[in-house]
Amino acid sequence: MAAKHNAGEQILLRSEYPPLMSVIFFGLFTNPFHGSFAVVWLIFLLVCLGGAGAYLWKISREEAARFFLATLLSIFLLGQTVFFARNDILVMIPLYLSWRAHRHNRPASGSFFLIIAGALKLIPFFLLPLSFLSVARRERKQWVIGALFAAILCTFLPLAVLGVQGTIENLHHMFTYHGGRTFQAESVWSGADMLFRRVFMGQKARIEIDHMAYHNHDFGVPVAHIANLIMTVGIVLLTVRSWLQSQNKKKNKSENYLLLLLWILLTSSILSPQYFVWFLPLIAAWSVDVSLQKILHVRHGLIMLSAAIIGLSTQLIMKEAMAKQSLYLILLLNMRTAVMIGLFLLLYFETRGSVLRKRKTCR
Repeated sequence: MAAKHNAGEQILLRSEYPPLMSVIFFGLFTNPFHGSFAVVWLIFLLVCLGGAGAYLWKISREEAARFFLATLLSIFLLGQTVFFARNDILVMIPLYLSWRAHRHNRPASGSFFLIIAGALKLIPFFLLPLSFLSVARRERKQWVIGALFAAILCTFLPLAVLGVQGTIENLHHMFTYHGGRTFQAESVWSGADMLFRRVFMGQKARIEIDHMAYHNHDFGVPVAHIANLIMTVGIVLLTVRSWLQSQNKKKNKSENYLLLLLWILLTSSILSPQYFVWFLPLIAAWSVDVSLQKILHVRHGLIMLSAAIIGLSTQLIMKEAMAKQSLYLILLLNMRTAVMIGLFLLLYFETRGSVLRKRKTCR
């Protein structure tokens, strides 16, 4: 991320992040205390985690405890390098708060935090239709109020700091930067390509550093766009499915959020190891929820085990040299893919099974 001032004192940012995230980083780099970025970053993270804990404490003490337990479990599974290396922990916090607010029937807070998460990194915006449609019609006005308030905040802050020209420049650079990306080397698509070429062709995939990360250049940008189209179609289908379920049950199961988020991780052409920072705390908190229930099924245990394997394998993948494409690395990538697919099916049938049980009870 580079910044400069023009003659009108407007700040022009060449940042690959959305404007709100760019403003946060700009503020941390230019802090008035003149401290090192690492120290300021750590303090900022602690403040954010503390603020999230305080909000959840207002819901219940158990919610606050569940958040910190889920965070600690995720740090253990992913490792400190993955969890704290980049800005994804800032995305995780509002995404987690949105999910829990939704679970506790707080539509305004749910939409507010989800807009914040999307303004920090765009992918959470894909969850907005699910969030809106899963709210009861009489509560959708609250949802809209929360979303509008967050949208105004996320728009005003970058405009106030960067100015109009700076914000436009930031957005232009962000879309130009990401629009030229192919498949990230750690993605499901790339891992399958590496395995296919090693087994059937006896050669390595074309892995090169691009956009500050390893990318697979066996496929071009148009193919990456097709993969993202598949992701989008799946998002639409899962959202409609969840909405139909909510119409039948008058309530949407929280597992549908996990299911949709996991689908995005499975099918996106860009899959950074840090993306699991968004997912694992949610699945860890869900595991605590399920463990406190009176009935615990084998399926629940398999979901928890799958999440643990995904976290630990991601930590191991980060320790390998991606460019060398060792057989061990390729097997790790595809083992994680297999477990992710299994977890997706388990979550899918977890939501489907609840509907079937309800129908049998009604009969």
